[in-house]
Amino acid sequence: DLMRRKMHPDDLARVPQHIANLAATREGEVLQFDYRMQHESGEWLWFNSHDRPFRRGPDGELLEVLGVA
Repeated sequence: DLMRRKMHPDDLARVPQHIANLAATREGEVLQFDYRMQHESGEWLWFNSHDRPFRRGPDGELLEVLGVA
């Protein structure tokens, strides 16, 4: 997918921990995630994402995340 092809490998390796941290947050809590994406020119650009749980399943499992980068 696009994220796997364009995100810097070091940052991509940190995504699972970020998702786990999001799953453990309280409702309304916002987490930040800094990462690099590769522009079509080959240049690496930094992004700062503010993410929070958006929807959970009946058992509390994280189903959707709302984020702004």
